This record gives sequence, C-alpha cells and structure tokens, in this order.
Amino acid sequence: MRILKVFVILILISSLSRSIAEADIIFGEPTPIGPPVNKGQTEYSASISADGLELYYDAWQSGKTDLWVTTRVTTDDYWGEAVPLGPAVNSSAMEWTPRISADGLELYFASSRGGQQYSGFNIYVARRQTTNDAWQSAENLGAMINSSNEQTVGSISADGLELYYGTGSSYSTGNELRVATRATKDSAWTETKVLAPTVLGTHPAISPGGLHVVFSSDSLPGGMGGRDLWMMTRATMNDDWNAPINLGPPINSQGTEHSPLISHDCSRILFTSGGVGGDVWQIPILSGCDFSLLSEQAQSPFPADGAIQAASWASLSWRAGDFAVSHDVYLSDNFDDVSNGTGDSFRGSQSDTMYIVGFPGFHYPEGLVPGTTYYWRIDEVNDANVASPWKGDIWSFSIPPKTAYNPDPADDAEFVDPNASFSWTPGFGGKLHTVYMGTNFDDVSNAIGGARQGTTTYNPGPLELEKVYYWRVDEFDVISTYKGDIWAFTTPGAVGNPQPANGAADVKMTATLNWTAADNAASHELYFGADKDAVNDATTASPEYAGPRALGSESYDPGKLAWDAAYYWRVDEVYPAETVKGLVWSFKTVDFLLVDDFESYNDIDPPDSASNRIYDKWIDGFGTTDNGAQIGNDLPPYAAQNVVHGGSQAMIYRYDNNLKTSEATLTLVYPQDWTEQGVTKLSLWFRGSSANAADRIFIALNVTAVVYHADASATQMTGWNEWVIDLQDFADVNLTNVNTITIGIGTKNSPAASGSGQMYFDDIRLYRPASE
Repeated sequence: MRILKVFVILILISSLSRSIAEADIIFGEPTPIGPPVNKGQTEYSASISADGLELYYDAWQSGKTDLWVTTRVTTDDYWGEAVPLGPAVNSSAMEWTPRISADGLELYFASSRGGQQYSGFNIYVARRQTTNDAWQSAENLGAMINSSNEQTVGSISADGLELYYGTGSSYSTGNELRVATRATKDSAWTETKVLAPTVLGTHPAISPGGLHVVFSSDSLPGGMGGRDLWMMTRATMNDDWNAPINLGPPINSQGTEHSPLISHDCSRILFTSGGVGGDVWQIPILSGCDFSLLSEQAQSPFPADGAIQAASWASLSWRAGDFAVSHDVYLSDNFDDVSNGTGDSFRGSQSDTMYIVGFPGFHYPEGLVPGTTYYWRIDEVNDANVASPWKGDIWSFSIPPKTAYNPDPADDAEFVDPNASFSWTPGFGGKLHTVYMGTNFDDVSNAIGGARQGTTTYNPGPLELEKVYYWRVDEFDVISTYKGDIWAFTTPGAVGNPQPANGAADVKMTATLNWTAADNAASHELYFGADKDAVNDATTASPEYAGPRALGSESYDPGKLAWDAAYYWRVDEVYPAETVKGLVWSFKTVDFLLVDDFESYNDIDPPDSASNRIYDKWIDGFGTTDNGAQIGNDLPPYAAQNVVHGGSQAMIYRYDNNLKTSEATLTLVYPQDWTEQGVTKLSLWFRGSSANAADRIFIALNVTAVVYHADASATQMTGWNEWVIDLQDFADVNLTNVNTITIGIGTKNSPAASGSGQMYFDDIRLYRPASE
C-alpha cells in the first residue's frame, strides 16, 4: 500500500495568512469501499461494527434514503448482499447516517419522520438485546438532544456514554458541534455541551480513545471547496479542543466530503466523497490514532463483555497485549474467584489467544450451564519484563436460562396500553411456549394445561383499565417444560408513579414516599419493610402493614432509614367492591450523607408556598459590593440543567473577584452532625473553564473553618473534578454541629485585583472511610 503522510492546513485565526501543519495521524491511500455498498447510485454515511462483520449505511432509492446493512462471516470475506433494515428502523421519511455502538446493541441515526414534537431531522436510537437479534422499534432521543433545529449524528464513544452530534438550521452545514453524556448505558442523556464555540460543522466523529474528532465543514476558512473533513485534537480528556486542521488532499477534494466515522478499532476512517467516483470511501489509519497506543493488557474480548452466548459452548478470544509472550487464563462463574485468582478459576497458561470451553476434553466438558454468567480474565505474561504479569480486566458472558426472559413490557411496567402485544425472549432451547395471564397472582402462578404456541408474541385482546395484571410464559424444549417467572404490569388508571422511583438507588435516609392514586380508588392500604417477600405476602395483620391512607393523602414518612439498605413497599387500592393488590416497589438508601445534590430546587417564584429557588437557599453576593458570587440563572431554569454531574440539576456559580471575594452559603437543616454514621470525608464535584480568571476555591464550615483546594488555579480546571476533603482538615469546628457550608472563590477576607468566571458545583456528600 502506498503510504501518504497527510499534510493539513491549520488556520491561524490571529491573521489572514495560512500555514501548513502536520496532523499527528498517518494515513494510507483512500479507496472506495466498493460493491455491494457502492452500486452506482448515491450511498452515504457508512458505519462498521466493532467485530468488523456488519456494515451499515444509507442509500438513496426511489426518491428517499433508507438504512441498509451488509454482513460477512469473517473479516477475510467479501461483504454479502445488502438489505434494508426494515420498518422497525426505516420509515416513509428520510433516514440518514447510521452509527452502531461499540457493543453492537445500539444504532443511532437521523430521521425526518413526522409525528414528533420537533421538526426537521431528529436523532433516533434502535436497540437490540444481542447482536444476533433484530433491531427493535426506534425511539426519539427527546428534548435533551433534539430541537426545532436539524440534528446530525456524529458518533457514539467507545464506552457508550458520550454522543457526538451537530445541531443547526441546516442539515448539511453550519451546525454547532455538541456532545451529550450519560452516567450509564441504561441512563438518560443528561448533559450536552458545545465542543468548540467558534467551530461549525456536521457529523463529529470521536476516536475510540477520545483524543481526536473528525467532522465535515464548509464554514471554516482554508477549505478546498464544498465541505471538507477537518480534525481537532486534545492532549487529555479534560483539555479543550485545539484549533481545527484541514485533512487536505487526497482525502479532501474540490467536491464535498462529509459524514466521517472513525472505526471502533481506529484502523480507518469511513467517509462520503463527492470527488471523482463519489460514494463511500475509506482511508487506513497507519499510526497515531489514540487507540493504537501500545497496551500492556489483553483487549477486544470475544464474546464481547456482557454478551449473551446462545450455546452451551464458547470459543473465547482476545487481542494480545503488545508485550505479551503468554497468557494466563482465569474463568469461573464466581466473580470474586476470577478477580482474586482463587478457587479453580485459573485454567492454565498458553501462547494462543483463543480458549475453548464447553466440549469434552476442555473445561466444562458437559457444557456451559443455562442461566449462568461466566467471568473471565486474561493476564498477559512476559517473564523478561519486570512489570509482568499485567492483570487483565474482568469480562463476562451469559448463557440464557431455560426459562423465558426479557419480557416486553418489562416486569413491573406501569400503564401498559390495554391493546398491547406481549413478547419475550425464549429460554435456551425453547421450542414451544405457553402463556398464562390474569389479575390474580395465585391463579397465574398455579395455572397448568394452557395451549402451546410456536411464536414468542401474545395478544390477549383488550385489557381492563385500572388493573394490575400478572403473566407467565412456560418454555418447552421437546423434552421438558420449564415454568416461567411471574411478571406484572399495570394498565392506565392504576396506582403508580412511586417516588422514590421503583428500583431507585442513592435515596436519602430521610425520604418521604409518594404515589399517584388509582383513578377510582376510595382509599389505600400501605405496606413497608426490608424484606421483599414479606412485603409481597403481607396482610393487614402483618408487621409490614403501615396502615390505611385516605384518598388525597398519598404519602408516607417511614422515619429515619438505615444506611445503605434496601426497602420494599406496596400500595393496595381499596374499592367499594374489592381491594386490588399493588406491585412491590423498591429503593436503596445512600451509602453517604447528602449535603446537597441540587435536585430539590425548582423554578417557582414567591409568594407561592412551593417556591424553592436555588439562590434563596444558597445566599450569594447579589446586592452587595464586597461579594462577587451570583448563584443560579436570572430566568428559569434557575439551576443548571444542561451541565450536571449527576441527576438533572447542578449549581451554576458566577464570580467577579475584582477587589472582592465570592462566597455562597447554605444554612443546613440536615445533616448537621458531620460525625453521624462514622463519616470522615467531604466530597463535592466542580467544573471550571480555561476561560475563567485563575483563582482559588475554598470550603468554609460555620463561616470560619476554611480549607482551600490544592490547585491555586482550580477555577480553570475543565471537566468534572472531585474534591475530597478530610473533615479533620477543618480546624476549630464542632463537627457534631455544622450549621453552614460556604463555597468560596478567592482568598477569604483578602480581596485582590482579579477577574471573573463561571463555575458549576454538584453532588456534595459525606462519606465513611473507603475501607468501610
């Protein structure tokens, strides 16, 4: 292959002149991806799966674009005949720019389909349970991502927690480049921010290591004509992006290049070219991509971490660490054994990067056990290197159970459409299925003799409103029948909307329980306890019975809850003719004392008694001449909602330290005893900006006990940063009686000539020592 060291154009914004700079990535020669993708019609926006066996793209046919996929058995094979994705993903409108996640379980794309609350192109996601399953119906990502602007999909980060996209008045040009974040793959997108305020473009594609982003733009000076591909880099994940660099020829042409994507293994960039030949092109990345840095650990497990393995055997494989001579294999159904190398988890040392299990002559000769999760780890070994061995990450895969699983609607779902169709994933080896459904738990649990069916969907016909239903699916594998779990759901009008939400974690130890009454209930019977089965089985004679509640009194104060404990509760609805047993809801309390997470503040103004504005609790310097702090926004939302660390709100803190310091003080109601539960550490998260005036940050307890952050320019620290303070560092304060906490910027009581800036704070907590 002819190797090209790509020279790129770096625009020096300080003048109108141009200078040439070298990109830190070395590319090979660009080539069209060829058939069956490129067929002489218009094909765009390709995305390849992490295992290299699926290629998604959009193609123009019959006056519209749809999403297509082509597959192959191995990476050495040619691509097979492409097929459209079908109605779960494609619609009668336009679908563009498919982007498959690294785990292969999410597919993001843009669509102009109607019927949504936003106009133009919106970003959607389709999901599947395993890479062998069909894509489920696509969902609009909602208001955090989409708006009345046009949205363009860029890429999803390697860990699945960042979505890069563009938004603007035109789908093809001049977009604001943004990134949205979420805490876990199951969480909602909670924060979105601009990558670089002065850079406009479309389709921002992040590299696997997060240090390069490639995008398309015709809004930057120094282009070659039409839209070009540009790249920005950063030294670390916490740094701002450097000025954009034009990738130059032979990647860019006088035509239009757009829709770039960096492959999951950082081996190539896929893009659409409007130059000679057009269509989908690819260019190899020979070196310099952040994923290509040398790794000591084993990587790229197969099956992928967390995968469902629908067989009683497995061929495990991985990419060797760059210094490995041999590999120590650990495998067990016990996580701790694999983590610690104990029990019989050590399976041997080998030179191959493949390990077979589940066959005679191999480990687990009788086959892997259905319903079991297996954990494995590869330690890389090189006796010539003193740092060897290099302990690997712990990966897992699961064998499906014999029983049906993954019900749709999910177990404990609320307000299910009475005309809904029900489905499930069949148990391992399941051929026929028997469905039982009703409004009485015992009847469904004890039912036998139902008719078997070959499909994994069930339509019971119209269901009653304001009911709790139970259902069960038994699996038959031609030899045996496996009784299924009992799942539950409610129909519209039933009791619901528990607060804390069902399954919630990190609930305050002083929480009050609330719920929404059923539409026609006369009153409620409440049950509460620490044992799920006891709460589920409880009657009015049981110790879990918390008493009746009148209609209009849908709340319950359980008193001070235990530290880091699980609780369960149930609300039965009382009608004139019957009492309907409710679902069992659960939550788990915090393993910390919460000082403030900023979630309780609202946008209600006085004199409304419900008003709880953030700046009415955190008292700042508004109206003073010696305190430069201003908390919150002038207009709703008063708390920050687009830049948060956890939850849906944070505190925005503007400061002006020109001959003054900035302080914001909260008077505490709870907790005031900062020794309760043995806590010894104060933790808070903050976020600054490189554009801020450099200054100190401090915390003061009871006004006078002050601790400063170690970085004298902490206001310029980008990204979210945790600050952990040993409570003993607060001198001369009674930790059993803390009345106020102050967040300050500058040097307390020593104003000086300084500048201004904007900070964010979130999740202020008290923790026990880590060993506890």
